[in-house]
Amino acid sequence: MNKLELIWKYQIKNFEQDYLKISEYSTMPNYNIKFIVKNPTIDYNMKIINSTNPITLCIRDSIMMDNHYKENLVHEFTHICDFTFLLNDWEIKDKRKVLSLWSEYHATFLQSLYMIGIEDIKNIDISTLDFSILQKNLLIFIDNIKTYIDCFKGTQNIKYWHNMQICYMYYFGALKALNLFSPHKFSIIPFDFITDKLMENLYQILDKFNTNQSSFIEILKIRNELDKILITYAKEHFWN
Repeated sequence: MNKLELIWKYQIKNFEQDYLKISEYSTMPNYNIKFIVKNPTIDYNMKIINSTNPITLCIRDSIMMDNHYKENLVHEFTHICDFTFLLNDWEIKDKRKVLSLWSEYHATFLQSLYMIGIEDIKNIDISTLDFSILQKNLLIFIDNIKTYIDCFKGTQNIKYWHNMQICYMYYFGALKALNLFSPHKFSIIPFDFITDKLMENLYQILDKFNTNQSSFIEILKIRNELDKILITYAKEHFWN
């Protein structure tokens, strides 16, 4: 690492204790940090690679010069903790199915808390919180879900189906954070698509979630149902 990357690494490691103050985790696991030089092929600010041991946190170098990099760290730290500590006695295929939904929701929820001004989950002054950014984010997530649904219908490309699911988790995570502390409550909106009812059921599970086996099993059931719906929809609309 060069001198600047060493400084960034120190900042990242130093932020771990701040993260734990808003998280239900009590410790951070080991992970590697890999800085990525900005180039046109990089379409992310941060991401984790959970197939390495330990997990690798990839960071686009320019994001470390942005004042909002800590928001991104909250999100990725949550992924690191979820994939390290949860469901280790499950089959890896089922674990990844569940965490592909749960961890995106969980990471966005904690990131949203940090964005509105919560720095310690045990010491919250609601009068100081700013909900405007979450309200804007909800609109962005809603628009993105609509876009991915339309792209999936129009292109038959399965990547848009998966992007839609991920964006639903962003939407649900932000919605949960907003409804938890904002005086104005927001309901889930329908998208006039075959996944509406299933996603509504998923939000109800996430909204009342606790990290026990039964909750994760319910998420797995919904993920499997989503896979079945994809196959059925493809047969009816794409494969005939």
